[in-house]
Amino acid sequence: MSTRRLILVFAVALTLRCGAWAVLTLQGGGGDATALPDGQPHQDMPTDEQQFRGMLPDEQQYLGMARSLAEGGGLRDELGFRAGRMPLFPALLAPLTQLPRGVVWARLLLCALGAAAAAATALLGARCFDARVGLVAGLLVAADPYLVYFSSLILTETPFLLAMSILWWLGCGTSDSCLRTGPSALLRGAVCGLSAAACIYLREAGAALAIALAALILIRDRFKPRTYVMVLTASGVVFLLLLPWAWRNHRQLDSWVFLTTRGGITLYDGVHPQATGRSDLGDIKAMPAVK
Repeated sequence: MSTRRLILVFAVALTLRCGAWAVLTLQGGGGDATALPDGQPHQDMPTDEQQFRGMLPDEQQYLGMARSLAEGGGLRDELGFRAGRMPLFPALLAPLTQLPRGVVWARLLLCALGAAAAAATALLGARCFDARVGLVAGLLVAADPYLVYFSSLILTETPFLLAMSILWWLGCGTSDSCLRTGPSALLRGAVCGLSAAACIYLREAGAALAIALAALILIRDRFKPRTYVMVLTASGVVFLLLLPWAWRNHRQLDSWVFLTTRGGITLYDGVHPQATGRSDLGDIKAMPAVK
């Protein structure tokens, strides 16, 4: 796919995302229309509350964890849980929380990552089909209203979409013909493993995606030995890259947690005796047992 077409997809996506964020901010729904630079607290409201005003609870949680990480308090959420989220996104946000208007910089970064995801989708479409399909696919992602809106939110969906697109782009190049002309199975497996680990470090559900992609590749390539080598290499790389996180959790929680401890409270939210089918994590987090 030509560089000109990629630049076009990226530019359209970035313009729509920044424009949507600007409109939301002007309407008071962008989460930072009332945010003040550090060192300029509002008379009636603490700086933290002023900065988080209008944000979704998960956005506030990610920013709080990032600030805790940046200020030396470790990866902790508002309840003090130390492995409630995967660490890559808070680590990415941590330096921005120390800047004036850090929320603004975080949203700009996410808009750029969302635009990069559209370009990555264009590359994926071109690899699976042809350049024309890639251009259409990239522009569809660039203009998708749901994705445009989510790109202005400080959540993991946008960076995960970029990491997932890259992982699928790598996975689509693992057919036998590609392996004969491209890198060795070991090298391609290592690169796929790196990309899969990035997905998992952003969202624990990335583990299910990585397993599904490995199974799909094996089935598509009819379980050829070289494909086995690539998949096993990728799996080994993912395991090795998750070990530091699991070891950190073992030291702090006395348990080998390779993903997060969030599954329990999320499951309870859905099936506890008073569950109505809608999420009510706010009340559940206030329970004495959870605290």
